[in-house]
Amino acid sequence: MATRWTLAEGFLASFPSEAARVLETQPAEDTAALLETCTAAVAGRLVAQLDIHARDALLAVVPANLMARILNSLEPGQVAGILCRLDNVVREGLLQALPPRFAGAVRRALAQAPDTAGALMDARVSIVREDLTVQDARRRVRKAARHDEDIWVVNRDGVLRGVVRVVDLFFAAGQEPLGRWIDTKVGRVGPAATRAAVAAHPIWRERTTLPVVDAAGLLLGVIPAATLHDTGPPTSGASMAGPVSAGLALGELYWITAAHLLGAFLKDSDQEGPR
Repeated sequence: MATRWTLAEGFLASFPSEAARVLETQPAEDTAALLETCTAAVAGRLVAQLDIHARDALLAVVPANLMARILNSLEPGQVAGILCRLDNVVREGLLQALPPRFAGAVRRALAQAPDTAGALMDARVSIVREDLTVQDARRRVRKAARHDEDIWVVNRDGVLRGVVRVVDLFFAAGQEPLGRWIDTKVGRVGPAATRAAVAAHPIWRERTTLPVVDAAGLLLGVIPAATLHDTGPPTSGASMAGPVSAGLALGELYWITAAHLLGAFLKDSDQEGPR
């Protein structure tokens, strides 16, 4: 007769996506305790399925040796996607705990050539999955304690679907599917794109951010227009005047008018029912 734990472990192994959705609502410490009882393969599948905010919280409480054992069960590219959001010191500690050969493969996946989209991007952005409700998305953003104007939306596999503005969530009913509010016209660029190509992207006429995706469409990070402005003109000599400069001005104006609303919204909206 199967034991209670055998059945639980079987569920975790067979339905990691569904299990991850449950774990995302639990304290990170409880999830960490559960992972200690799983095989590395099962734990790795669960970690890969967690949304980014739940995973970041988990990485903060799981001992480096346990997390290294879990990460070693994944592909180097997956691990690079997880570690790229971490503080340099924390990331290096985890890399040191990995087997040297595997760590080398992860380091190669993390490496980005200078003056490319991969080097310019910020991986620490607010990301939620499209299968959430508006109220769930509000809670995730509030828990992450970030103040981004955009929330990037991916599917369960991490493929970019589009973006939702925080101010739009302010007006949405809590039980509405998040998918109804996704703006899919966000542009995309690969990590190897040059800074000149990034600066010339037509999306700057409409937006102040540009997402970076890999060959499979997985969201790696986002390039703010301010990054191009702060690092100087592109090496090709392309002008930074025009769309990018206009985007920077609009972005600054947006935040001046919206900052006070966003703080109250993120604090209180998850306590409200459907509108």
